[in-house]
Amino acid sequence: MKETGGRNTPYSVTAVSSSQEPAFIGQVEELLAQSSRALETGDHSVARTLLTEATHLDPSNQKAWLYLSEVAEDTNDLRRCLETVVAIDATSNYGKLARLGLTRLSSPDPSPSPSQPHGAGDTPPHPPLPPAGRRASAPHRPADPRGSPVLPQSSGTASEPKAGPKPATAAVGHPSQPARFQKATPVELARRVIENRDKGIAALKNEEYDRAIRYFELVLKDFPTDRETIQYLVTARKHRDGRHRASSRAWPLPRLLLVLAILIGVIVLLLMYGYI
Repeated sequence: MKETGGRNTPYSVTAVSSSQEPAFIGQVEELLAQSSRALETGDHSVARTLLTEATHLDPSNQKAWLYLSEVAEDTNDLRRCLETVVAIDATSNYGKLARLGLTRLSSPDPSPSPSQPHGAGDTPPHPPLPPAGRRASAPHRPADPRGSPVLPQSSGTASEPKAGPKPATAAVGHPSQPARFQKATPVELARRVIENRDKGIAALKNEEYDRAIRYFELVLKDFPTDRETIQYLVTARKHRDGRHRASSRAWPLPRLLLVLAILIGVIVLLLMYGYI
C-alpha cells in the first residue's frame, strides 16, 4: 500500500472493479472476523497484520480502516486511518464515526495535569480581602445570587471550592454525544454499533421484531444520529404493531365460532330430551 503525499496525509484509496469484488469479498470478511476476535483477546499485533492484509485486498473497505485505527502505531497513524475512512465516504456510518474520532483527537484532554490540582483553573480567583477593621474570623462575603448567603471560608487550600464532576460532554466537546462515547474508543464504539445493528437486521429478517427493536435502540444510544438505524427501528415497530393489530382482529372469529358451537350443542341436547 502506498501513501499519498507526506506523513500526515491519508492512505491512498484505489477503486476496485465489480468484477474483482467477488474474488476477495469473502476473504476480507473472514479477515475482519479474525481481527475482531484478536482485538477482543488483546492480541493487537495479530489484529494489525490481519487488518493490513484486509486493506490491501480492499482499499475502500471503511470497516477495515476503522478497525486498523485501533491498533495504530502512533497518533499520526491513527489520524491517517480515520482520515482515510472519511476520504472514502464521509457521509456513511463509518465516515461519521471516523469524524467523531477525529474530533476527539483534536479536542484537548480535559483531565488535569499532574502538576495541576484537580479543579485548578475551573473557578475564578477569590476577591481581595475586606479592609482592615472587619473581623478576620467572619469576613464579609457577598450574597449568593440565588438568595442564600455564602458561608465564610477558612484560609488555605481548604478555602478552595471542591470541583464538582465535569460534564460528560467535556471529554469530546459535543453536547449531543452520549456519555457512553467518552468511555469507548472510536473503534470500540463503531464495533458495538455495527454488531448491534447487524443483530437487529438479522432479527428483523427473522420477524423477531421485539428483539430487533432492542438492538436498534442500543445502537441509537451510542449513535443517535444514525438515520439508517432509525429507519430500521421504525420498520420493526411498524411490523410489530401490525402483527399485534392483526392478532387482535383474528381472535374474535374463533371465539364467535366457539360460542356458536356451544349454542348449537345446547339446542341439540334440548331437542333430544324433548325440552323443545
